[in-house]
Amino acid sequence: ELGNVTANTVGKCVITAKMQDNEDVTAKITVVVSDTAENAYDVVITPYEGNSYGIIQGDSQVFTCHLYNNGVLQDAEFEFTLATEANEMCYEYEVIDGNHFRINNLRMCAYPLTITCTSGEHTKDVSIILKGAW
Repeated sequence: ELGNVTANTVGKCVITAKMQDNEDVTAKITVVVSDTAENAYDVVITPYEGNSYGIIQGDSQVFTCHLYNNGVLQDAEFEFTLATEANEMCYEYEVIDGNHFRINNLRMCAYPLTITCTSGEHTKDVSIILKGAW
């Protein structure tokens, strides 16, 4: 049957699933429950998905950057660094505060903007494409 596994205490177990019509087909997984959580940090930038974000010529976009640990928002601020070969006449870049920056696309450019968001040892690069008007 389909179901959930609930960890009630610290320890280790092996869960075995068998195919109903052919019990020779199995899969096993070892589950370890610890009393200390591992840190799983993630830098989340919105709006941003995938490998790049495009801004249409004439448009502006504010990006928000936050640090999460195990899905919990952390009280962290970032430093933002811009690297690009794009002509400065193609865009305006503004750091609003430790969690926000703005890009204005003044004109299309073949070179993307790369913003590095850094908070302590946690970093993420954002690639922003300056698109044309249509």
